[in-house]
Amino acid sequence: DTNSSGGFTGVSTRGIIKPDDGSMFAAFEIVGDANSSRKMFLRARGASLANLGVSNVLSNINVKLFKLGGVEPILVDSHDNYKEGNTNYQEIASNALLFYGALDDTDAGLIVDLFPGSYSIWSQSESGSTGVGWVGVDDITP
Repeated sequence: DTNSSGGFTGVSTRGIIKPDDGSMFAAFEIVGDANSSRKMFLRARGASLANLGVSNVLSNINVKLFKLGGVEPILVDSHDNYKEGNTNYQEIASNALLFYGALDDTDAGLIVDLFPGSYSIWSQSESGSTGVGWVGVDDITP
């Protein structure tokens, strides 16, 4: 889109996540000035989907962010339970409320500054089980 008012807001997908090669993923691209980053909210929902009436949800889910473009994807960041080890977990929780409701403690979330490039988020089961999961990507750049 060459119109300056165009921009990305968000994308999400829901489906069955299985062990091994049964990961769910979503890919996205950030374009623009190479020196200008975008603040992105990435998350994987499992248990919190039950609050939205979804059955057979994945009880423990993770999210991995990869930068694409070379021979192999490069792991940028990953997380499991969004409250553990995230210094910005309150910001993650606040943004989750804006986008489809509260996260469960076992849901995964990241807020990262990303520069232009191609990225992919992958979601897998932490316990090796099968269930319904959801991944979402939203641009929350002020």
